Amino acid sequence: MFGRLADLAGHPDWAAPGGRYGTHVSRGERQAELDSELAAWTRTLDSAELLKLLDEAGVPSGRIYTARDISNDEHFAAREMIVEVEEPTLGGEVVRGPGIVPKLSHTPGRVRRGSPLLGEDNDEVLGGLIGIAELDRLRTAGVV
Repeated sequence: MFGRLADLAGHPDWAAPGGRYGTHVSRGERQAELDSELAAWTRTLDSAELLKLLDEAGVPSGRIYTARDISNDEHFAAREMIVEVEEPTLGGEVVRGPGIVPKLSHTPGRVRRGSPLLGEDNDEVLGGLIGIAELDRLRTAGVV
């Protein structure tokens, strides 16, 4: 696979036996250098063009998505990877956020609400750890 990538990048010498990147070990030892060379090459191409060339050469690849890419991707939407929920810290304003991963067929999970308000879950979390009586004492003391 690396040979196909090297050919595509116009550097068949990279993968040649005895070459700088001729073995998996040599590529690992020179990873930063190789990454820099590949970055210089890939910057010369539009991402769609690059992905097409890599696909045609049989080199697995994929885009690195920005948040905007994810938000606008029809496949992310179809899998409910971006969900809308009311955000209590913003007065109930509806905001978009990440869905449940992994999404299992029998127990897909769901996002029911946004972030909790400060201290909202203290009884459940702290009360379960130290007991309600101790939590009440800490509240009275102004610690919690």
